[in-house]
Amino acid sequence: MSRGSNVWSAVFITTDSTFAAAGARIKADFLAGVRPAFAEGFRPMNGTAKQRSTGRPAMLGNCRFHSSDLRFAGWGRRRASNPKFAICNSQSEICNLKSKIHRRRAFTLVEMLVVISIIAVLAALLLPAVNMAREAGRRASCSNNLRNLAIAAQGFDSAKGYYPPSRTYWNDATYKSSNKFPGTWNTPAAVLTWVHEIMPYIERQDMRALIETNLNPMTGANLPVSQVAYGKMAIVFCPSDEIDDGTPSAAQYSQLSYACNAGVMDNTTIYGTPTAALTGFDWPQNGAFDNRLQGSGDIGKLKVFKTSLGDITSGDGASNTILFAENSDLEEWNYGPTEYHVGIIWDDNYQNSSTPNQLLNKYPNYPGAARDTKPDSLLYLASSNNVVQSPQYDALAYSRPLSNHPTGFMMAFCDGRVKFVSEGIDYAVYARLMTSNGRKYSRAGNMEQPPAQSTLQIRQVMMTPLRDGDY
Repeated sequence: MSRGSNVWSAVFITTDSTFAAAGARIKADFLAGVRPAFAEGFRPMNGTAKQRSTGRPAMLGNCRFHSSDLRFAGWGRRRASNPKFAICNSQSEICNLKSKIHRRRAFTLVEMLVVISIIAVLAALLLPAVNMAREAGRRASCSNNLRNLAIAAQGFDSAKGYYPPSRTYWNDATYKSSNKFPGTWNTPAAVLTWVHEIMPYIERQDMRALIETNLNPMTGANLPVSQVAYGKMAIVFCPSDEIDDGTPSAAQYSQLSYACNAGVMDNTTIYGTPTAALTGFDWPQNGAFDNRLQGSGDIGKLKVFKTSLGDITSGDGASNTILFAENSDLEEWNYGPTEYHVGIIWDDNYQNSSTPNQLLNKYPNYPGAARDTKPDSLLYLASSNNVVQSPQYDALAYSRPLSNHPTGFMMAFCDGRVKFVSEGIDYAVYARLMTSNGRKYSRAGNMEQPPAQSTLQIRQVMMTPLRDGDY
């Protein structure tokens, strides 16, 4: 019907599951508002079987009546106790009303797939950003660790007058005069690493006290040092490093991520010769940390050096000399049977090798080993020659800067600053940063009089000034 005619349709909608009772209430309520002549036009409808079983809204009844038959104004907005009520003047309005009441309440499959696709795209855009933020946080933590280690080494130098050693024995007068003190430099169970030496300066005096109590000849059990103080220390572990499979248990494994600057490979073949008393294992100008392993039988037979910050400042300069660097191939901070276990070492024969013995932040192709892995323990690699030719050893290939940070590694310098260095750094630049006084470089264990041709070649490289942007 058109709205111009005064004939209207009354439509009754309910959600009551008891359709008969709802229809009776609707009819009584409606008949009270129209004249009896039109009341007979009311036709109740009980809905379909599906509507009755599900309780979905259903149109229960309708009738046509004249607008003048409403007994009071505003009756069209009146509500019965349960149903909904509306007045329409055309069949289309009745259909529109029914479509609104029966509006679907869930997503279609297509809509759901569209939403899932949008979420997947957003996640794909967000996850790389999250990973980058997490790596930035890990790198900041790594930088902070190296900064604190550099401060500790400087504190050691201020207190003692020289840098801590890469490896040494406990420097206690009572211990050194007892029969418990090692007789030779090669006694791994009693070796203290540079980490042990700086413990009082990194607020780990508790661990240092355990070690000294154990080694005390009067009261100590003289157990191997690695069995007395052990475990993870956050200050010497990079958050980006993978956790090694420790032995004998993960709780006791003492993982180390940072290496000291140990110069070139120690020359241990001179031990017991007159040359050893003059040259020691390595010359101090080749690095920053000295090997000070000297047993009771080595006194007067084996030279040890004590490099200080002043020596480095007057040489290549504290800002141009590496103090610590990352090496994720290191093993434990409380076990140092070789220099490879505690330090990074540079190859002073790199210019004469057909293939490089060291790849910074990379792995060599070790025969029979998986790519990008360390094939065996450092102790084994320190006696094999599969990728490095004698007189050097395979461990040299793994005693270089290496990290799990993308494209480079962190380094601390003798002036205390920490810098992220690209893995693309030229090896000659790396060698210049490793030496503390490169112009006086000499081969480990050699008097160099006159200097060999290879020594003169390296000295020439070391005299080349470093420029901004070299590293």
